[in-house]
Amino acid sequence: MSRPSNRAMKQARTRTLNRVSRVFSGELKGVGTRVEKVIVCSQGRACTDGKTVWIPETMNDDPRLNLMMQEAVLAHEAAGHLRYTDFGAWKRIGDKIKAGEEDRLLHDFVNILEDARVNHLLSQDFAGSGKRLDATHDIFMQKHKEQWEGETNPDPARASIIAMMTEAINHEPHFFDHIPEVVAYMDEVRTHMVNAISQPSTSSVVKSAKVVLSVFREHFPESPMDSDLFGMPQGGDGEGMMMDDMSPEQIERMANEHKKKDMKPEEVSRSRFNELKEKVDEIVKKQKEAQEKAQNDEESSDEGQGASESEEGEECEGNGNSGESSDEGATDGEEVDVDGDGDGEGGESSESSEGDSNESSEGDADGEGEGEGDSDSNNESSEMNSDSDANDMGRGGESLDDLFSELGDALDSEVMDAIKTTHTEEVEANQATSENIEGMEFDEGEKVEITHTTTELLAHYEEQIANYEARYNEFVQTNRTQITTLVNEMKRLIQDDSGKYARGLKKGKVDAKRLVYHKSTDKLFRKKKDPNPANVNALILIDASGSMGCGVRASAASEAAVVLTEAMTKIGWNVECVDFNSGHRDTAIRVRKSFNAPLNFLTKAAIAMDFVGSSNGDGYAVQWSLDRLNQVGGKKILFVISDGQPAGPSPYGMTEEQHLIQVVQNAPKEVGLFSIGIDGMDTSKYYPNSATCNASDLPRKVIPILRQIVRTMK
Repeated sequence: MSRPSNRAMKQARTRTLNRVSRVFSGELKGVGTRVEKVIVCSQGRACTDGKTVWIPETMNDDPRLNLMMQEAVLAHEAAGHLRYTDFGAWKRIGDKIKAGEEDRLLHDFVNILEDARVNHLLSQDFAGSGKRLDATHDIFMQKHKEQWEGETNPDPARASIIAMMTEAINHEPHFFDHIPEVVAYMDEVRTHMVNAISQPSTSSVVKSAKVVLSVFREHFPESPMDSDLFGMPQGGDGEGMMMDDMSPEQIERMANEHKKKDMKPEEVSRSRFNELKEKVDEIVKKQKEAQEKAQNDEESSDEGQGASESEEGEECEGNGNSGESSDEGATDGEEVDVDGDGDGEGGESSESSEGDSNESSEGDADGEGEGEGDSDSNNESSEMNSDSDANDMGRGGESLDDLFSELGDALDSEVMDAIKTTHTEEVEANQATSENIEGMEFDEGEKVEITHTTTELLAHYEEQIANYEARYNEFVQTNRTQITTLVNEMKRLIQDDSGKYARGLKKGKVDAKRLVYHKSTDKLFRKKKDPNPANVNALILIDASGSMGCGVRASAASEAAVVLTEAMTKIGWNVECVDFNSGHRDTAIRVRKSFNAPLNFLTKAAIAMDFVGSSNGDGYAVQWSLDRLNQVGGKKILFVISDGQPAGPSPYGMTEEQHLIQVVQNAPKEVGLFSIGIDGMDTSKYYPNSATCNASDLPRKVIPILRQIVRTMK
């Protein structure tokens, strides 16, 4: 059995996550927002823009844990944010922060509380995903504990943020009992925080987040966090506790996307949050037990110094507050109508929503089927034989064995899928192997050399091939209308109208003309002829000189090449795509797709690359292209995509510009020579048939000149 390639494995993982995303998003149930694409991101991004979800490629060295954590991030984005978050309400916070009307940290506080809210909801919707979230947060938590244990002078403000995330997102007691400032802050803010998480909408979370932040400012008026805005620990790099990178810019993009598509978040009932109070009570209970144990250990020790006793006293005082917070905090004042839902609860919103927990929590728990399982698992450990930290994930409990069995099966399935893909890739790579394309040597000693064939590009850019292929497909999607316009126009131009139908047939469509004049014959039918694509060979020559690196020229050139390739391939023309750049004397040609190569994953990726080299001896590159077309025969078109700035080798006694003009003037008349000036650059000085355009306006600019070229080829 052959070994799957890394690219094939990444594709298999992407297919897995794309399938799962359709379930998570609620799309199949007619709710939430459809996920158009999941991207497994090598840069570690964990976010969504309302259409696409980015998932970090590597979150853990253990492949099972890595898959589990990826699925947890996907659930958080698709089943959480895309289904329940009102990004318009969140965006307004960013707008007010920019205008100086809101605290700079409000975005981050909303991020923490909204993350906790959507995680709670999606865990009810998808029990298995809830367990993945719990296990993933446990891994994050362990990393944070290890990090903070090494802090010799911890900052209480930052520690308080981690404490909030620990209790709100991970539903575990914070681990900063040795920092009195953190204990005092958490004892005061805990109920406000739970109230914020329990809101039925994002707009209500925002209002409640302001209350939480006001408490934070009372304890930490000038926080180092202010100089590190939006610096909350994220999960994308595997070291944070939050699942995503929700920057204000990301929120704005998502809000705009939702507004454009008139997307609405799913509304929820307050009763879905009833069990949160029980979780808070459990957290407080655990903290109290831990503090009492620490106190008893110190009293039984012979080393009870005064400093230790003082610290113990502070902890006892904090513990008293902690024990009261879950009951008394409901009267603290954040319960001014933060709901915004007109339910008449007013100042009793938190107390009312939590006070009903005894009546409805069981019904909600039954819906998710896992609330008790999570808490029961503290004293259990996985029996998996693994050197990873999988055996030490705390709350996964008795379901961890089943979970890891599922993950193992999924990995095996992905490997088999990737092996099939690898075999297909090998076949396609062999098909894409460039034919024997030769360089060219001129009398003055200049050379045009083939430096890279398509398969050599694969060897140099193997890791980026999938991204470039996706880029090709994105270009096609973006320019779909333009491509269709080009295809239809070129088909019309090359089609002989007088020979559009084959007539006098015994079957087909009734021919009205023959029906009138030949009533007695049975040959009354006609069929439309297939459009005659003619034997056309089109070569696309892309300027890859250093000047093409200015702005977006190289990318725009690749996009134009994609549009031309797609259009000409659809009408049956034979297409070759190369790029060139020059050194002091010689010119290098890189073959992106040869005439005989199919349009597959490899050639698509090569065409979409935006490579930039050094100088450009346009005259030599165009002369090589004309010679290349002469070798393949048939009708010929040469498209030169350039910024019109020759700056490279030329024959002795001639400038680069003079040489290019001479080559174009001496081009064979049977070759349709056409130039596309990229990024607004005018190439008409060198090419009689030229247009200044980019991919977006390519058809409008190209069609008039293309019409003239095609007519001369008939």
